Amino acid sequence: MDKFKFSQREKSYYLKVWQQNICEIMSFLVIIFGLLALWGWPFNMENLKKFFPGMSTIEITTAFGLILGGACLWLWRWKLKIKHKKFQATIQFLIFILAFFIVLIAFLTLLQSVFNANLDIDRLLMQQPESPGSTAPNTALAFLLVGFALLLLNVRHPNFLMVQGIALGAWLIAFLGLLSYVYGSIYFYTAGIYTGMAIHTPIALLLLTSGILCARPDRGIMKLLSGDGVGSIMARRLLFVALVVPIFVKGLCNLGYQQSFYSFEMAKALESILDTIAFVSAIGWNAYKLNCTDHHRDQAEQALRASQARFAGILEIASDAIISVDGDRRITLFNQGAEKIFGYTADEILGQSLDLLLPDRFAIAHRQHVSNFGEFASKTRRMAASREIFGRRKDGTEFPAEASISTLKINGEIICTAFLRDITESKQAEEIRRESEERFRSAFDYAAIGMALVGLDGNWLKVNRSLCEITGYSELELLATTFQAITHPEDLEIDLNYMQKLLTGEIRFYQMEKRYFHKQGHIVWILLSGSIVRNTEGEPLYFIAQIKDITDRKIAEAALRQSEERYRGILEDQTELISRFQPDGTLSYINEAYCRFFGKKREELIGKSYAPVIFEEDREKIDRLLSTLNAQNPVVTIENRVIVAGEVRWTQWINRIIFDDRGNFVEFQSVGRDITDRKQAEDALRASEQRFHAIFNLTFQFVGLLSPDGILLEVNQSALDFGGLQRSDVVGRPYWEAQWWAISAATQNELKNAIARAAMGEFVRYEVNLQGAGNTLATIDFSIKPVKDERGKVIMLIAEGRDISDRKQAEELIKASLIEKEVLLREIHHRVKNNMQIIYSLLRMQARRTSDDRIAAILKDSQDRIKSMALVHEKLYRSQDLSEIDLEEYVQSLAASLFSSYGVSGNIVIESKINQFFLDIDTAIPCGLILNELISNSLKYAFPGNAQGKIEVEFYVEENKNNVLIFKDNGIGLPADFDIETATSLGLKLVKRLVSQLDGTIDIDTSNGTQFRIAFAGGKGSCL
Repeated sequence: MDKFKFSQREKSYYLKVWQQNICEIMSFLVIIFGLLALWGWPFNMENLKKFFPGMSTIEITTAFGLILGGACLWLWRWKLKIKHKKFQATIQFLIFILAFFIVLIAFLTLLQSVFNANLDIDRLLMQQPESPGSTAPNTALAFLLVGFALLLLNVRHPNFLMVQGIALGAWLIAFLGLLSYVYGSIYFYTAGIYTGMAIHTPIALLLLTSGILCARPDRGIMKLLSGDGVGSIMARRLLFVALVVPIFVKGLCNLGYQQSFYSFEMAKALESILDTIAFVSAIGWNAYKLNCTDHHRDQAEQALRASQARFAGILEIASDAIISVDGDRRITLFNQGAEKIFGYTADEILGQSLDLLLPDRFAIAHRQHVSNFGEFASKTRRMAASREIFGRRKDGTEFPAEASISTLKINGEIICTAFLRDITESKQAEEIRRESEERFRSAFDYAAIGMALVGLDGNWLKVNRSLCEITGYSELELLATTFQAITHPEDLEIDLNYMQKLLTGEIRFYQMEKRYFHKQGHIVWILLSGSIVRNTEGEPLYFIAQIKDITDRKIAEAALRQSEERYRGILEDQTELISRFQPDGTLSYINEAYCRFFGKKREELIGKSYAPVIFEEDREKIDRLLSTLNAQNPVVTIENRVIVAGEVRWTQWINRIIFDDRGNFVEFQSVGRDITDRKQAEDALRASEQRFHAIFNLTFQFVGLLSPDGILLEVNQSALDFGGLQRSDVVGRPYWEAQWWAISAATQNELKNAIARAAMGEFVRYEVNLQGAGNTLATIDFSIKPVKDERGKVIMLIAEGRDISDRKQAEELIKASLIEKEVLLREIHHRVKNNMQIIYSLLRMQARRTSDDRIAAILKDSQDRIKSMALVHEKLYRSQDLSEIDLEEYVQSLAASLFSSYGVSGNIVIESKINQFFLDIDTAIPCGLILNELISNSLKYAFPGNAQGKIEVEFYVEENKNNVLIFKDNGIGLPADFDIETATSLGLKLVKRLVSQLDGTIDIDTSNGTQFRIAFAGGKGSCL
């Protein structure tokens, strides 16, 4: 009967499944309860509204609450079964609506009771000629709790402890209501809110709340009942007794008292006696079951220890690699087979990521594969069923492999174990076989597979062209003979035996390799698959033969055998030193590498005792470690020095003691390797670290090494001397808490933000004032640089600081000097503008005194020219930037001055299209004089008789970076024969010379008014 027993874990699992199924069943029962009660109201069926005459009636609101609650619970269970996200969201929303209605109806019912009002909730739900009563307050409170429990159960990540706690409150209310009927006690009907609950209401509520409690039995309070621990087992065994027995005993004693079988005191005594007997029996039975459980557990532990010992032995001697990883894909198990395959020792690989053993191109896909597979605990699958997998050895070489992977969930953590085999040899054979099969497949497209129907006497009944090609015979030649005639004599008897077994029915088909004689006399190897065809009565009719030419494969197998022999020779010459010796020290096996290393011959050592010359300082350590070998600890790794040919060499030995089936020590195995180079590399690394620390502490910069979360790991002496600190004051603590950053909270917060940014991979640099020894302040050019590993993850931060206080002081002095020079330059522009204004005023006074109109006009033109240059200096004086002026603003000011000078009213307008272009003084003055001459000429000559007109000034930059100034008016224009090269006007001559000064060109268009296009090289202005 032991095979029908279940462990406590299995019982716990099946209990959870049973509870979840009960949840679904209870939701159906509650819906049926509600529908039956609701059906009784429109048809006035008293048996549906109340179970027995004289009992309370279930109200319409109660019936609706039961239907809605059962529907919510059933929909929630259904939502867990479907996978479609859209349907899940729809069901979740529907559950929310139904649960909200439960809460709303219950809340309104409680309001009726509290304020003694009548909201006619029942009539709103169902119109009835008979006025239904109001739901009892305790029922409404229970439904309110149920509604809240269903709402909380329906959220994305429910708090099952809260859900089950609320449902348990509703369960207690229903339980008290049921007790009132069991005991027939009026106290449960008159105490506070526990009034007027119909008998089927507490029953349905108990079913509904029990269904909510069983929705997730592995969460919250219910985990105490459904777990596989001792406490959960005891709770399950005693809960029924604690809940049911007192009620049953109380009701039974109360019934006897009501029937006058005994007195009230006797009823109480019987109740106490029966309760005591029931609980003592339950405790005794529980103690017995727990003792049985402990006995079974002891047996299981003994079996487990024996199994672990066997497993450890198998694990270590297994030639396949056995590797286990935890949930973070860190290697937790790495056997000797894995060490041989991958080249790593267990000490080197344990705790490392599994990606270390995988080629980079497969790492991401394999990580996702293992993650997906981890979802199916306690399953075993074969990897590489549809694609190849590869491993990566310590030396970087890749090799093909096949693997099986299994998962095991232990204490909530999924452990994946892979059994991996290096299939390099089989892949080589597979490659040869694949080539053969490719040839076969290509031939098959042309009927390369021989097929034949063979008579019971061996005659060929029907053959295909491929068989003819295989044997070299024509179809007619084969049909005229038998298969025996072309079969090699050594294979014929075996073939005939198989055929006889087919005839007698011992086998249904057979397959064998055999040889045919080709028509040309040579041997053809074939793979024969034979079966028999029978009629409906079971009588044999003929044989079906499928014949494949495997001559090439046979040749390949012979070549493979030769290759394997060569490979065994390579293994014999491997660099690892392998030896085995008996308990008395007699060597039973050594490989060639062992002989080469110690300079011995195999025949000198086999069958004799030999011990290498061990370095004197290592003898005590070797004896101590070897003494620890026993059945429980059969393997020990030792690193020691040996003297070989007068030279000291470092070696590493993996020593294993081997026992027979009875536990007797029978042999000792030792696998060693020369690790002298590794030891020398370790010494070089230590020397390198010492040099690094020397440089680190002697640099004048402040340097610190931080963890990504800001903990100071190391700091150099320069930083400590600056702050007057000791290393123990700051190392191992948050960087911002050090004295350097104690100036203000803002300084510390700025550092925290910089550390957070650097931890995300950003290089951060800024200037900051830090506090040094004696509360001195210094300006520091501070930076934090992230250090990443090969996967791009930030593993460390380097904080550097340089004292730039002297440089900052020098910068302040330079700024002060620049301000002084700027004030001086403004004063110069101001004085130049004033001097030109004086010249302008002198010319105006001279013009007023002369009576010669020609001289007055010349003086007026000179005034305008002087004013245009003074305007440039005024704009520079008032500009924020003393090196440039705003051309558009200058043109507007110049035009306004000229319009005023010539008394132009509103008949002429000027329009500028410059778009915020700035010119330096060397360009602004020539441009200003050019515009002065052109605007003055237009005002004087282009619009005679006070005619209407328009002047346009445009400035832009061409794609070739040339500046273009365009001036045009729509006046009467210039004469048809006008040529600026021969012009005698002083103004136009001045324009020509100013354009030459700018290294520019001038083009004139008189087709529609007058247009001057002046282009000059860029680089003398800037455009915003």
